[in-house]
Amino acid sequence: DILFFWGNHYNANLWTRTGFLIFVSVQWGIVVWQFKRNADAAAETDSLERALIQSRVAIMLSQIQPHFLYNVLTGIRELCSSDPAEAVVAIGSFSAFLRENMASLTSKSPIPFEKELQHTATYLDLERLRFGERLRVRYDIQSKGFSLPPLSVQALAENAVRHGITVKEDGGEICISTREDEAFYEISIVDDGIGFDPDRDLDPSAHIGIQNVRKRLADIS
Repeated sequence: DILFFWGNHYNANLWTRTGFLIFVSVQWGIVVWQFKRNADAAAETDSLERALIQSRVAIMLSQIQPHFLYNVLTGIRELCSSDPAEAVVAIGSFSAFLRENMASLTSKSPIPFEKELQHTATYLDLERLRFGERLRVRYDIQSKGFSLPPLSVQALAENAVRHGITVKEDGGEICISTREDEAFYEISIVDDGIGFDPDRDLDPSAHIGIQNVRKRLADIS
């Protein structure tokens, strides 16, 4: 309405008025396009944030397998009768384990390695409720002044327990070690379990923990 009022009442020739109307129309089109682009970008950001949250939830759930919960609770129940004091310690460890897994849902940045190592040690202590002396753990920590995604070392340790130690009749040992190179930090989780054929393709559904670790590392790279 303003443009038509100006065009009908402003004392200018037809070409001037037409040129001005075209100029304003183009500018208005640019404003609308910019607004739409910003709206699309905001929608995409919101979608990515939702996907990230869902990914974190999936990671947490994948790290707390039903059989693990059942085994831990069964072990604590048995301790309540045989060693109540140890049962109290186990309940505290289990609580700390669940708390750290929940905290990973809101963690948007890497955490200190020492914190992740403590969480991994808590997980392995809980697994020993079931396996006892069949599960032996050794640490060779030569460097720890770095950060990494939460649940990364714990996921690899869980993979070693499930696919290396638990299927071996007399159990075995897991060694967690770190070292510092000039350009990177190296973390190794090694077990002396049954091993696997490196030439055989692994079932992705059976190794979701490793997939999650790769994804979390890619997200911060």
